[in-house]
Amino acid sequence: MRILLVHNAYQQYGGEDVTFANERALLEQAGHEVYPLLFDNKGAETALGKVGLLWRSIYNPTSAAAVRQAIRAFAPDVMHVHNFFYTASASIFYAAKAMGVPTVLTVQNYRLLCAGAYLMRNGQVCELCIQSTFPIHGARYGCYKSGAMSAQLTLNTGLHKTAGTFKHQIDKYVVVTEFNKQKLAHSSLALPEGQIIVKPNSVEDAGFADPALRTGPYLFVGRLSPEKGVRTLLEAAKKGQFALEILGGGPLKEEVEAAAAQFSTINYLGFQPREAIIQKMKTARALLFPSVWYEGLPLTILEAMSTGLPIIISNLGNLNEIVTQGHDGLWFAPGNADSLLDAITRYEAGDIAALAAGARQTYLNRYTPAQNLAGLEAVYEALTSTPAYKS
Repeated sequence: MRILLVHNAYQQYGGEDVTFANERALLEQAGHEVYPLLFDNKGAETALGKVGLLWRSIYNPTSAAAVRQAIRAFAPDVMHVHNFFYTASASIFYAAKAMGVPTVLTVQNYRLLCAGAYLMRNGQVCELCIQSTFPIHGARYGCYKSGAMSAQLTLNTGLHKTAGTFKHQIDKYVVVTEFNKQKLAHSSLALPEGQIIVKPNSVEDAGFADPALRTGPYLFVGRLSPEKGVRTLLEAAKKGQFALEILGGGPLKEEVEAAAAQFSTINYLGFQPREAIIQKMKTARALLFPSVWYEGLPLTILEAMSTGLPIIISNLGNLNEIVTQGHDGLWFAPGNADSLLDAITRYEAGDIAALAAGARQTYLNRYTPAQNLAGLEAVYEALTSTPAYKS
């Protein structure tokens, strides 16, 4: 099959960029022909650049022309988009539809519904905008960097909802969990349920580690930011003084460094390559995942499961769909350091080997590359075999 794979790269490399690269490699290794078409948001750092991006992000004729050129040159069976904000814009869907190419959009956040993309405000879940065609609360509260930039996003998505872009120009949406599907299905997008397909991401098998080797510290891997629950993590670590290693970087880095300087039980290691992270996962006691937003399908959790590392997570929508209480990890109350400490106490008193086996089994049942590839192929084949696109 011939796949036009489109992605608007993020300014800070993250999980969606990783998913794009992983799925491209999967498809190519399976013998599919892939034409990658990449966009970026360079030039938007200045005030003039931001003004220009305002209009281009709504409908960028240059991006539409790039898609038309790629379709003429490559003759794809399907166009699969991972992100179109901002330079690519929704113009690319109109271009593909006009040329008879079915389209798939992978959605791993809530930007179509929420200016901030996280359905979160002031450190808590916020769903004020889910049902709004023009979600003005995002602009009112400045949920994306500033009121002006939030208003820009609100205008963008609101205009396309009104025009029916998301309903009629995109054939299928791929989401990573059933929770994500329900949020989109019961939103202002007004999408028919059959338009949304659940297909989890995958990671390479890092190899199961003997639970008897899990004598190391508890582990946190991720962006050091408020939505990741870093402050809850630090509060629990200070109170409980359990051994903790923190890997990653972000806006709360100085707070983490200060905590590590004050408490010998907290060890901050900064950014680490994947190989080093995997080695930490194979000896860690458990992975702590205290996020206070709905998340998507964090690759860190999947990598941990592949090594048999149990996860202690916030009992919050989506996360509690990924990790099953008592099978591959434990839950605690979101944003509650005392509840996290209680979960650690319960974990230490429980059957860690059974949880490790459960984590490994969850990985094998859901998140292997072979399952991801089969899911992708099923989506593409279903689309290309429909009467509207069948050759």
